[in-house]
Amino acid sequence: MKYSHVIWDWNGTLLNDVETNLCTANVMLAKRNLPVIESEELYRKMFRFPVIEFYRLAGFDLNEENFAVMAEEYVKTYRENSYKSRLFDDSVKIIGTFDDAGISQVILSATEQTRLRAEVASYGVAEHFAEILGVGDNLGSSKSARGRAYTETLTSGRAVFIGDTAHDADVARECGCDCVLVSRGHMDRSRLKETGCPVFHSLTEAAGYILE
Repeated sequence: MKYSHVIWDWNGTLLNDVETNLCTANVMLAKRNLPVIESEELYRKMFRFPVIEFYRLAGFDLNEENFAVMAEEYVKTYRENSYKSRLFDDSVKIIGTFDDAGISQVILSATEQTRLRAEVASYGVAEHFAEILGVGDNLGSSKSARGRAYTETLTSGRAVFIGDTAHDADVARECGCDCVLVSRGHMDRSRLKETGCPVFHSLTEAAGYILE
């Protein structure tokens, strides 16, 4: 096999929470009498890291509002709409496929650590991952430092990162590992292609490439 380690992104890669995030953003926009984001297609074109840049592009006035306070509002509203989220149809199957192949798996996310662990556990897949690595706040900033700290512990084998945004490709490069991207998450396919990484429509297709 080409790889002995898989590093997973969570939101938009294993967890289909695009609708939840779009609804959350629109609730917050409507609360401020700002135009809502009209479709998932438009949301995918607008979404970016760090998340504060998405807020700006969506129309929030960050000169007037404290972003940290807004981030807490976002988490609360996201939780209220989390019933809209679910694992992608092939997530559990592909996690099991990698288990069967003897590949070590971890999750690396820009979600706050405690919230991430609880969320992964709630979907019944936590036991499949050697590590579940989140960040220290709710600001949706880079997870690169956490990723580098993890990859520095790997003493053998090659790692591949599976994600759904251009930021995942950047993180993979900073961590010195390969990256494949899936285009059904938070970012549109055209921007994913600009990263130069292989882009697939599903985890099933991505796994075929990783295991070939």
